[in-house]
Parts: sequence; C-alpha cells; structure tokens
Amino acid sequence: MNLVIHQLFRNEDILFEGSHFIGCTFIHCTVRVHSLNFDYDRCTFEDCVFHIAPEVPYSQLLRPLLTQSVSIA
Repeated sequence: MNLVIHQLFRNEDILFEGSHFIGCTFIHCTVRVHSLNFDYDRCTFEDCVFHIAPEVPYSQLLRPLLTQSVSIA
C-alpha cells in the first residue's frame, strides 16, 4: 500500500484505493472510493464529498467515516 503522510489536499479529486493516509488534510476535495483497499488515520476532511462505488459495502465503510465531518454522495 502507498503510504501518504501529512499532506494537504485542496480542491483535488482523490482516489483512495491502494493508499494509507496518515495525518493528511483534505479541503474541498472529491474523494473516490471503489473498494475497501485503503486506510486512513488521524486525517481531517473539510467540505469534502465522497463518491462511493455501489459495490462497496457501506456497513464496513461508514463506521470510520461517521467520526468525521463529511458528506457522502
């Protein structure tokens, strides 16, 4: 897995697959999730939109996201 540490993403389209984000900040980003092959820890999301593929099991995905202030589309 690609390790991404302490990066700032602003107004970007981010594909989460294959990456582990640690301490990153996402501001006004579009986050795309096509599988559960990603992880994040201590990241912040401000005014981000998540595009989640229909085949991703929401029951496994939503629990970590609920602690964040995000909108899911």
